[in-house]
Amino acid sequence: MLDGAVVYRAPVVLRIGETQVGVAVPAPPPGFHTLTARLDPPLDTYSENNTGAALIQVLGPPKVLVVEGSKGEGANVAGALTAASLSPQVTSPAGVPDTLAGLAAYQAVALVNVPAPALTEVQMQTLQSGVRDLGIGLTAFGGANSMSASGPRSSRAFRSVS
Repeated sequence: MLDGAVVYRAPVVLRIGETQVGVAVPAPPPGFHTLTARLDPPLDTYSENNTGAALIQVLGPPKVLVVEGSKGEGANVAGALTAASLSPQVTSPAGVPDTLAGLAAYQAVALVNVPAPALTEVQMQTLQSGVRDLGIGLTAFGGANSMSASGPRSSRAFRSVS
Protein backbone atom coordinates (compact mmCIF):
# COMPACT_ATOMS: atom_id res chain seq x y z
CA MET A 1 0.00 0.00 0.00
CA LEU A 2 1.13 3.53 -0.71
CA ASP A 3 -0.36 6.13 1.63
CA GLY A 4 -3.15 3.67 2.48
CA ALA A 5 -4.08 2.82 -1.13
CA VAL A 6 -3.48 -0.71 -2.44
CA VAL A 7 -1.01 -0.65 -5.33
CA TYR A 8 -0.26 -4.39 -5.59
CA ARG A 9 -2.06 -7.54 -4.53
CA ALA A 10 -1.12 -11.07 -5.58
CA PRO A 11 -0.80 -14.55 -4.16
CA VAL A 12 2.73 -15.42 -3.07
CA VAL A 13 4.16 -18.87 -2.39
CA LEU A 14 6.24 -18.74 0.77
CA ARG A 15 8.91 -21.36 1.30
CA ILE A 16 11.24 -21.88 4.22
CA GLY A 17 13.90 -19.19 4.19
CA GLU A 18 13.87 -15.86 2.42
CA THR A 19 11.33 -14.97 -0.25
CA GLN A 20 11.74 -11.80 -2.30
CA VAL A 21 8.90 -10.25 -4.24
CA GLY A 22 9.60 -7.34 -6.59
CA VAL A 23 6.84 -4.76 -6.87
CA ALA A 24 6.74 -1.71 -9.14
CA VAL A 25 5.18 1.16 -7.20
CA PRO A 26 3.88 4.20 -9.09
CA ALA A 27 5.94 7.32 -8.37
CA PRO A 28 4.08 9.50 -5.86
CA PRO A 29 4.29 13.30 -5.89
CA PRO A 30 7.12 15.03 -4.00
CA GLY A 31 6.82 14.82 -0.23
CA PHE A 32 6.73 12.16 2.49
CA HIS A 33 4.77 8.95 1.95
CA THR A 34 4.09 5.72 3.83
CA LEU A 35 4.80 2.43 2.09
CA THR A 36 3.29 -0.66 3.73
CA ALA A 37 3.67 -4.37 2.93
CA ARG A 38 1.30 -6.91 4.45
CA LEU A 39 1.08 -10.70 4.25
CA ASP A 40 -2.11 -12.64 5.01
CA PRO A 41 -0.99 -16.27 5.30
CA PRO A 42 -3.72 -18.92 5.76
CA LEU A 43 -1.94 -20.59 8.70
CA ASP A 44 -0.36 -18.06 11.00
CA THR A 45 0.61 -18.23 14.64
CA TYR A 46 2.05 -14.70 14.92
CA SER A 47 0.02 -12.07 13.10
CA GLU A 48 2.12 -9.33 14.74
CA ASN A 49 4.92 -9.86 12.18
CA ASN A 50 2.75 -9.74 9.05
CA THR A 51 3.12 -6.02 8.36
CA GLY A 52 6.12 -3.85 7.57
CA ALA A 53 6.07 -0.12 6.94
CA ALA A 54 8.53 2.52 5.82
CA LEU A 55 8.46 6.28 5.47
CA ILE A 56 9.86 7.43 2.12
CA GLN A 57 10.63 10.89 0.79
CA VAL A 58 10.23 11.78 -2.87
CA LEU A 59 12.30 14.86 -3.63
CA GLY A 60 11.10 15.80 -7.08
CA PRO A 61 13.02 18.41 -9.06
CA PRO A 62 15.62 20.20 -6.90
CA LYS A 63 14.56 23.68 -5.82
CA VAL A 64 16.98 26.46 -4.93
CA LEU A 65 16.02 29.67 -3.14
CA VAL A 66 17.97 32.59 -4.62
CA VAL A 67 17.93 35.54 -2.20
CA GLU A 68 19.02 38.82 -3.79
CA GLY A 69 20.15 41.78 -1.70
CA SER A 70 18.73 44.17 -4.32
CA LYS A 71 16.23 43.43 -7.07
CA GLY A 72 17.88 41.91 -10.14
CA GLU A 73 21.16 40.89 -8.45
CA GLY A 74 20.23 37.21 -8.46
CA ALA A 75 19.44 37.04 -12.19
CA ASN A 76 22.79 35.52 -13.20
CA VAL A 77 22.70 32.90 -10.44
CA ALA A 78 19.08 32.02 -11.26
CA GLY A 79 19.94 31.78 -14.96
CA ALA A 80 22.86 29.44 -14.29
CA LEU A 81 20.67 27.24 -12.07
CA THR A 82 17.95 27.09 -14.72
CA ALA A 83 20.56 26.12 -17.35
CA ALA A 84 21.60 23.28 -15.01
CA SER A 85 17.97 22.00 -14.95
CA LEU A 86 17.33 23.23 -11.41
CA SER A 87 14.30 25.20 -10.29
CA PRO A 88 15.36 28.52 -8.75
CA GLN A 89 12.92 30.73 -6.91
CA VAL A 90 14.16 34.33 -6.63
CA THR A 91 13.14 36.38 -3.60
CA SER A 92 14.18 39.30 -1.43
CA PRO A 93 15.56 38.73 2.09
CA ALA A 94 12.01 39.16 3.42
CA GLY A 95 11.06 35.99 1.51
CA VAL A 96 13.54 33.76 3.37
CA PRO A 97 11.46 31.27 5.41
CA ASP A 98 11.62 31.67 9.16
CA THR A 99 10.57 28.08 9.89
CA LEU A 100 12.29 24.79 9.11
CA ALA A 101 9.10 23.52 7.50
CA GLY A 102 9.20 26.43 5.05
CA LEU A 103 12.93 26.06 4.37
CA ALA A 104 12.64 22.27 3.88
CA ALA A 105 11.01 22.88 0.49
CA TYR A 106 14.47 23.81 -0.85
CA GLN A 107 17.60 21.75 -1.37
CA ALA A 108 19.81 24.87 -1.31
CA VAL A 109 19.82 28.61 -0.62
CA ALA A 110 21.97 31.10 -2.54
CA LEU A 111 22.52 34.51 -0.92
CA VAL A 112 23.46 37.08 -3.59
CA ASN A 113 24.95 40.27 -2.13
CA VAL A 114 22.81 40.05 1.02
CA PRO A 115 23.94 42.14 4.01
CA ALA A 116 23.40 40.55 7.43
CA PRO A 117 20.89 43.17 8.66
CA ALA A 118 18.59 42.25 5.76
CA LEU A 119 17.84 38.93 7.50
CA THR A 120 16.15 38.64 10.88
CA GLU A 121 17.70 36.69 13.73
CA VAL A 122 14.99 34.05 13.29
CA GLN A 123 15.77 33.70 9.56
CA MET A 124 19.49 33.29 10.33
CA GLN A 125 18.74 30.65 12.96
CA THR A 126 16.45 28.85 10.51
CA LEU A 127 19.21 28.86 7.86
CA GLN A 128 21.69 27.55 10.44
CA SER A 129 19.36 24.73 11.47
CA GLY A 130 18.49 23.92 7.84
CA VAL A 131 22.17 23.54 6.95
CA ARG A 132 23.10 21.63 10.12
CA ASP A 133 20.01 19.47 10.62
CA LEU A 134 18.48 19.03 7.15
CA GLY A 135 21.59 19.18 4.95
CA ILE A 136 20.34 22.14 2.94
CA GLY A 137 23.13 23.73 0.90
CA LEU A 138 24.05 27.36 1.53
CA THR A 139 26.15 29.57 -0.74
CA ALA A 140 26.92 33.29 -0.48
CA PHE A 141 27.82 35.19 -3.65
CA GLY A 142 29.81 38.39 -3.16
CA GLY A 143 29.08 41.99 -3.85
CA ALA A 144 29.50 45.34 -2.16
CA ASN A 145 27.09 44.35 0.62
CA SER A 146 27.72 40.62 0.75
CA MET A 147 28.23 39.16 4.20
CA SER A 148 28.66 42.57 5.80
CA ALA A 149 27.09 43.58 9.05
CA SER A 150 26.03 47.03 7.88
CA GLY A 151 26.76 47.44 4.18
CA PRO A 152 29.81 48.22 2.01
CA ARG A 153 33.30 48.34 3.51
CA SER A 154 32.23 47.00 6.87
CA SER A 155 34.89 45.03 8.71
CA ARG A 156 32.30 43.02 10.66
CA ALA A 157 31.53 39.61 9.15
CA PHE A 158 28.16 38.03 8.44
CA ARG A 159 27.10 35.85 11.32
CA SER A 160 28.12 32.24 10.69
CA VAL A 161 25.19 29.95 9.91
CA SER A 162 26.94 26.60 9.85
